[in-house]
Amino acid sequence: KEFSMPTMMGMANYPCVIAPAGINCDHGICKLGVKCAYQESGCHYFDAAKRARVAAEISVNYAYWLNINRTPGGMGGGIKLLALDEAHDAPKHLSSFLRVDISDEDLRKFCKASFKSRLDPEKDETPEAWISWAKAALDESGPEHGKLAAQIQAQGLGAPGWLKAEFRKIKELRAGLETISTELSDSWAWEKSRSGAAFEPLDPGKFAERLFCGAPKICLTSATLTQAQI
Repeated sequence: KEFSMPTMMGMANYPCVIAPAGINCDHGICKLGVKCAYQESGCHYFDAAKRARVAAEISVNYAYWLNINRTPGGMGGGIKLLALDEAHDAPKHLSSFLRVDISDEDLRKFCKASFKSRLDPEKDETPEAWISWAKAALDESGPEHGKLAAQIQAQGLGAPGWLKAEFRKIKELRAGLETISTELSDSWAWEKSRSGAAFEPLDPGKFAERLFCGAPKICLTSATLTQAQI
Protein backbone atom coordinates (compact mmCIF):
# COMPACT_ATOMS: atom_id res chain seq x y z
CA LYS A 1 0.00 0.00 0.00
CA GLU A 2 1.36 3.40 -0.99
CA PHE A 3 2.02 5.72 1.94
CA SER A 4 2.30 9.49 1.74
CA MET A 5 2.00 12.52 4.00
CA PRO A 6 2.00 16.33 3.60
CA THR A 7 5.44 17.82 2.98
CA MET A 8 6.61 21.12 4.46
CA MET A 9 9.51 22.85 2.75
CA GLY A 10 11.72 25.86 3.38
CA MET A 11 10.80 29.43 2.44
CA ALA A 12 12.82 29.24 -0.79
CA ASN A 13 10.13 26.92 -2.20
CA TYR A 14 7.22 29.37 -1.84
CA PRO A 15 6.72 32.51 -4.00
CA CYS A 16 6.41 35.79 -2.09
CA VAL A 17 2.99 37.35 -2.73
CA ILE A 18 4.20 40.97 -2.54
CA ALA A 19 7.60 40.71 -4.22
CA PRO A 20 8.25 40.81 -7.99
CA ALA A 21 7.79 37.58 -9.92
CA GLY A 22 10.56 35.08 -9.29
CA ILE A 23 11.25 36.22 -5.72
CA ASN A 24 10.50 33.60 -3.09
CA CYS A 25 9.73 33.99 0.60
CA ASP A 26 13.34 33.47 1.70
CA HIS A 27 14.04 36.91 0.19
CA GLY A 28 10.82 38.53 1.43
CA ILE A 29 10.74 41.60 3.66
CA CYS A 30 9.72 39.44 6.64
CA LYS A 31 13.25 37.96 6.55
CA LEU A 32 14.58 41.48 7.04
CA GLY A 33 12.60 42.11 10.19
CA VAL A 34 9.81 44.07 8.49
CA LYS A 35 6.23 43.15 9.40
CA CYS A 36 4.35 41.80 6.39
CA ALA A 37 0.57 42.18 6.22
CA TYR A 38 0.25 38.71 4.71
CA GLN A 39 2.19 36.90 7.43
CA GLU A 40 -0.99 36.18 9.40
CA SER A 41 -2.98 35.12 6.36
CA GLY A 42 -2.35 35.05 2.63
CA CYS A 43 1.35 34.13 2.56
CA HIS A 44 2.05 30.85 0.78
CA TYR A 45 4.78 29.86 3.24
CA PHE A 46 3.22 30.90 6.56
CA ASP A 47 -0.19 29.49 5.59
CA ALA A 48 1.50 26.15 4.80
CA ALA A 49 3.42 26.29 8.10
CA LYS A 50 0.18 26.80 10.03
CA ARG A 51 -1.38 23.78 8.35
CA ALA A 52 1.74 21.73 9.10
CA ARG A 53 1.62 22.59 12.82
CA VAL A 54 -1.86 21.10 13.22
CA ALA A 55 -1.40 18.15 10.85
CA ALA A 56 -1.37 14.66 12.36
CA GLU A 57 1.68 13.78 10.24
CA ILE A 58 4.16 15.94 8.36
CA SER A 59 7.29 15.26 6.31
CA VAL A 60 10.23 17.69 6.34
CA ASN A 61 13.90 17.44 5.42
CA TYR A 62 16.68 17.65 8.02
CA ALA A 63 17.76 21.19 7.12
CA TYR A 64 14.26 22.58 7.47
CA TRP A 65 13.55 20.72 10.73
CA LEU A 66 16.75 21.95 12.37
CA ASN A 67 16.32 25.55 11.25
CA ILE A 68 12.63 25.89 12.11
CA ASN A 69 13.36 24.60 15.61
CA ARG A 70 16.45 26.78 16.10
CA THR A 71 14.46 28.99 18.50
CA PRO A 72 11.43 28.31 20.76
CA GLY A 73 8.10 28.25 18.95
CA GLY A 74 9.14 25.96 16.10
CA MET A 75 7.45 22.72 15.11
CA GLY A 76 9.09 20.45 17.68
CA GLY A 77 6.88 21.27 20.65
CA GLY A 78 4.27 18.63 21.45
CA ILE A 79 5.48 16.11 18.89
CA LYS A 80 4.69 12.51 19.90
CA LEU A 81 6.82 10.56 17.43
CA LEU A 82 9.84 11.70 15.45
CA ALA A 83 10.85 9.40 12.59
CA LEU A 84 14.27 9.98 11.05
CA ASP A 85 14.73 8.48 7.61
CA GLU A 86 18.28 7.91 6.34
CA ALA A 87 19.32 8.15 9.99
CA HIS A 88 22.94 7.32 9.14
CA ASP A 89 23.14 10.82 7.65
CA ALA A 90 21.70 12.56 10.74
CA PRO A 91 25.14 13.40 12.27
CA LYS A 92 26.22 14.94 8.96
CA HIS A 93 23.11 17.11 8.77
CA LEU A 94 23.48 18.17 12.40
CA SER A 95 27.15 19.04 11.91
CA SER A 96 26.33 21.09 8.81
CA PHE A 97 23.61 22.93 10.72
CA LEU A 98 26.02 23.83 13.55
CA ARG A 99 28.98 24.74 11.32
CA VAL A 100 29.98 28.40 11.30
CA ASP A 101 31.86 30.08 8.44
CA ILE A 102 33.17 33.57 9.15
CA SER A 103 34.08 35.60 6.07
CA ASP A 104 37.03 37.99 6.26
CA GLU A 105 35.27 40.17 3.70
CA ASP A 106 32.31 40.67 6.03
CA LEU A 107 34.56 41.12 9.07
CA ARG A 108 36.54 43.81 7.26
CA LYS A 109 33.32 45.58 6.30
CA PHE A 110 31.40 45.43 9.57
CA CYS A 111 34.02 45.12 12.33
CA LYS A 112 37.50 46.20 11.25
CA ALA A 113 39.16 45.90 14.66
CA SER A 114 37.99 42.30 15.05
CA PHE A 115 39.16 41.55 11.52
CA LYS A 116 42.66 42.83 12.31
CA SER A 117 42.85 40.89 15.57
CA ARG A 118 41.81 37.68 13.79
CA LEU A 119 44.82 38.04 11.50
CA ASP A 120 47.25 38.57 14.40
CA PRO A 121 49.82 35.71 14.12
CA GLU A 122 50.33 35.86 17.91
CA LYS A 123 46.61 35.42 18.59
CA ASP A 124 45.81 32.78 21.20
CA GLU A 125 43.58 30.12 19.60
CA THR A 126 42.03 28.49 22.65
CA PRO A 127 38.23 28.23 22.78
CA GLU A 128 38.21 30.93 25.47
CA ALA A 129 40.16 33.29 23.21
CA TRP A 130 37.83 32.69 20.27
CA ILE A 131 34.78 33.22 22.51
CA SER A 132 36.19 36.51 23.77
CA TRP A 133 36.98 37.55 20.19
CA ALA A 134 33.46 36.70 19.00
CA LYS A 135 31.86 38.70 21.81
CA ALA A 136 34.03 41.71 20.93
CA ALA A 137 33.06 41.36 17.24
CA LEU A 138 29.38 41.23 18.20
CA ASP A 139 29.75 44.44 20.17
CA GLU A 140 31.67 46.11 17.36
CA SER A 141 29.17 45.14 14.65
CA GLY A 142 26.14 46.08 16.76
CA PRO A 143 25.89 49.77 15.74
CA GLU A 144 26.12 49.00 12.02
CA HIS A 145 23.51 46.26 12.40
CA GLY A 146 21.19 48.71 14.16
CA LYS A 147 21.77 51.34 11.47
CA LEU A 148 20.98 48.95 8.62
CA ALA A 149 17.93 47.57 10.46
CA ALA A 150 16.56 51.10 10.90
CA GLN A 151 17.01 51.85 7.20
CA ILE A 152 15.25 48.61 6.25
CA GLN A 153 12.33 49.40 8.59
CA ALA A 154 12.01 52.93 7.21
CA GLN A 155 12.03 51.88 3.55
CA GLY A 156 10.24 48.54 3.85
CA LEU A 157 9.37 46.96 0.50
CA GLY A 158 11.04 49.89 -1.28
CA ALA A 159 14.47 49.21 0.22
CA PRO A 160 17.10 48.91 -2.55
CA GLY A 161 18.68 45.56 -3.29
CA TRP A 162 22.13 46.56 -2.04
CA LEU A 163 20.69 47.50 1.36
CA LYS A 164 18.85 44.18 1.67
CA ALA A 165 22.02 42.30 0.71
CA GLU A 166 24.11 44.19 3.29
CA PHE A 167 21.57 43.51 6.02
CA ARG A 168 21.48 39.79 5.20
CA LYS A 169 25.28 39.65 5.35
CA ILE A 170 25.54 41.31 8.75
CA LYS A 171 22.70 39.14 10.11
CA GLU A 172 24.50 35.99 8.98
CA LEU A 173 27.81 37.23 10.38
CA ARG A 174 26.31 38.04 13.77
CA ALA A 175 24.48 34.69 13.90
CA GLY A 176 27.81 32.92 13.40
CA LEU A 177 29.53 35.07 16.02
CA GLU A 178 26.69 34.32 18.44
CA THR A 179 27.19 30.58 17.92
CA ILE A 180 30.93 30.89 18.57
CA SER A 181 30.39 32.97 21.69
CA THR A 182 27.85 30.54 23.19
CA GLU A 183 28.70 27.07 21.86
CA LEU A 184 32.45 26.84 21.22
CA SER A 185 34.43 24.44 23.41
CA ASP A 186 37.26 21.91 23.26
CA SER A 187 34.90 19.57 21.44
CA TRP A 188 34.90 21.85 18.39
CA ALA A 189 37.47 22.13 15.60
CA TRP A 190 38.39 25.34 13.82
CA GLU A 191 40.49 26.21 10.83
CA LYS A 192 41.71 29.53 9.45
CA SER A 193 42.12 30.18 5.74
CA ARG A 194 42.87 33.08 3.43
CA SER A 195 39.18 33.91 3.19
CA GLY A 196 38.12 33.50 6.82
CA ALA A 197 37.65 30.88 9.51
CA ALA A 198 35.43 27.82 9.93
CA PHE A 199 34.17 26.18 13.13
CA GLU A 200 32.52 22.76 13.43
CA PRO A 201 31.74 20.35 16.29
CA LEU A 202 33.86 17.19 16.43
CA ASP A 203 31.01 15.20 17.98
CA PRO A 204 27.63 16.45 16.70
CA GLY A 205 25.96 13.74 18.80
CA LYS A 206 26.38 16.01 21.82
CA PHE A 207 23.82 18.31 20.18
CA ALA A 208 21.33 15.54 19.34
CA GLU A 209 18.54 17.25 21.30
CA ARG A 210 18.55 19.99 18.64
CA LEU A 211 17.31 17.25 16.33
CA PHE A 212 15.08 15.30 18.71
CA CYS A 213 13.30 18.37 20.16
CA GLY A 214 12.14 16.50 23.24
CA ALA A 215 10.16 13.90 21.28
CA PRO A 216 9.17 11.05 23.67
CA LYS A 217 9.49 8.46 20.87
CA ILE A 218 12.12 8.40 18.14
CA CYS A 219 12.22 5.99 15.21
CA LEU A 220 15.46 5.65 13.23
CA THR A 221 15.27 4.10 9.79
CA SER A 222 18.21 3.43 7.47
CA ALA A 223 19.34 0.78 5.07
CA THR A 224 22.97 1.23 6.19
CA LEU A 225 22.67 2.10 9.89
CA THR A 226 25.11 0.08 12.00
CA GLN A 227 25.38 -0.62 15.72
CA ALA A 228 28.53 1.50 15.93
CA GLN A 229 26.70 4.51 14.52
CA ILE A 230 23.87 4.10 17.01
